[in-house]
Amino acid sequence: MAVVSIKWSKDASAYLKYVQRERGEDDITSSSDCSVENAQSDFENVRKEHRNEKGNQTLHIVQSFSPEDSQNSTPEQLHAVGISLAEENFKGHQFVIRTHTDKAHFHNHIVVNTVNAETGKKIENKRSLIQKLRDSSDKLCAENGLSVINRDANERAARLPFKVQQMIRRGGKSYIFDLVQKADVARSIASSFDEYRDILQSFKIRAVIEEKNISYFYPGHDKAKRGSKLGKNYDKAGLIEAFKSNDEKYAKRPELKSLFLKHADTIAKHGMPPAPGDAGKFTNPWSGKDHPFKDHTQYTKIERRKSEKSFHSDRELKRISVPASEIRKAREASILVYCDRNKIALTKNQNGETVIKGREFVSVTDFEFKNNKNGTSGSLIDLVAVHRNMTLLQATAHITGNEKLLLLEEHMGEAKRKYTSFYIPRPDRPDWKTGVAQVSRFLSSNGASPSLAPHLLSNKMAQTNKGGLIRLLAKDGATAALEFFEKPPGQWKKRNHGKSTTPFYSERGSSRKTLLFTDPFSLFRHVGESLFSGKKRDVGLLGLLDGSDTVVHHFVAEHPRVDTLYFVPSHSSGMSKVELDLFNNLKFKLKNFGIGIESVTHERMHDIALGKEEREFGLSL
Repeated sequence: MAVVSIKWSKDASAYLKYVQRERGEDDITSSSDCSVENAQSDFENVRKEHRNEKGNQTLHIVQSFSPEDSQNSTPEQLHAVGISLAEENFKGHQFVIRTHTDKAHFHNHIVVNTVNAETGKKIENKRSLIQKLRDSSDKLCAENGLSVINRDANERAARLPFKVQQMIRRGGKSYIFDLVQKADVARSIASSFDEYRDILQSFKIRAVIEEKNISYFYPGHDKAKRGSKLGKNYDKAGLIEAFKSNDEKYAKRPELKSLFLKHADTIAKHGMPPAPGDAGKFTNPWSGKDHPFKDHTQYTKIERRKSEKSFHSDRELKRISVPASEIRKAREASILVYCDRNKIALTKNQNGETVIKGREFVSVTDFEFKNNKNGTSGSLIDLVAVHRNMTLLQATAHITGNEKLLLLEEHMGEAKRKYTSFYIPRPDRPDWKTGVAQVSRFLSSNGASPSLAPHLLSNKMAQTNKGGLIRLLAKDGATAALEFFEKPPGQWKKRNHGKSTTPFYSERGSSRKTLLFTDPFSLFRHVGESLFSGKKRDVGLLGLLDGSDTVVHHFVAEHPRVDTLYFVPSHSSGMSKVELDLFNNLKFKLKNFGIGIESVTHERMHDIALGKEEREFGLSL
């Protein structure tokens, strides 16, 4: 972060002499429209030329960076931030800037001639100037990947109700204050209303978005809090500006999003950190440059009445005295998230609705499913009860993690399902021996070792069914899959199921190098059973499912030590057009982050397999 302070002087000489002193070996000095050595006379000539010699002669700005930013940045980078600060706010004014590096916190001294060399007008000594400079400094810091000092806490407290402010001063806790803090985290990360709503849902805060308004439901409170009552940052107009800002930020640095979402996951698990507004360092005021390809006003509509209506499970649970707060907590957990985590396949129907694959007559939203055949509906409680063959109370305890609820069954009896709206489809899988044989034959026909079959099946990276369908899934949680079916015999047809957001296989190496395989079969052919050996390797492995560059961006963001990617084409003849496009795209985007990408021939990979380049690559096969 950067702290900005200012001082005025009616004598230019003192501050100009100060900035000319060398304080550290890496100090940097530069100037604008004047020389560093003769700045005093150059300033004076401008004042005389415009006959504006009275009053303040210079404005001295000190921009101090945190020790962390100072350690992680070069003096040249921080010096450039200071120059931009002066140029943005004092166009036409002469200035001298020196970056001092003698302390743990590097800092810029900027001495500005108060008289404009072009217009002759003088900088006015107004209280608003310091606020303007701090806002400008925060924006520049965010654009350059530096942390931003958080002043939101005081501003946020100022607009909280008086009773809440009093409670916070006494060290008490307020749900409104907690709601606002978590909304700040969500708005600093999201780039759409749907994303904003999902992040808040992970904090167990439900946001209801309507045509003109947005309302927030905090856990345990039946009454909603309107966004406009919390402040302009939390109503629809303020959020749209934040989304535009975030889109602009991710366009420059796409790897930031995964880092920020990890931060949100930590908050969801452990609560807000002690210092309020820790996510304030992610904020970045919108520059005003809109992205015409994206409409930030759009969101998936979830009718308020539907999300609030009572289901059969609610009535049955209340009958055996389950606390209303526990029922609400279970209902407010997302059905879509549960389906994703439990590999319940979802798809879109012709009307654009999200439906359960294999049960396309069942549409789902975050908080409700509906069977369009028989008209029944339910919440996540009903769905979990069917999926896991549980009672409604057991399903509630499973969702909330509150096992004490199960004690109620001993005294009040079971909360049984009176009917089952639908059954969740389960894969029609063959026995283990048949499945291994199917996958072995499939691998052999694609040039890979059949010995990989049991490893893939036991690690849930492959699935089969009795009809001969074979599915390859990502190692760490499948968000997508490749499906293969044999038609005609001996020829396998491929189709994509979903869009991958995770690699098919990834493994971190101890070195800074990683081998990148564009499809699973290339990975199988070159690495083989060593994928599952459990041995540590020097060179990392990254295998893609469908050639997504987004997955590569996420990988390098999560492994900042990686500085070289070795691109392995799927065929020995060289890269296909799709692979060439991916290679060039990655090379262009990753070079700005100091990451090189190099194509590796199959002959070289053969040498690696023989151990001839083991010293270079550290790849033990």
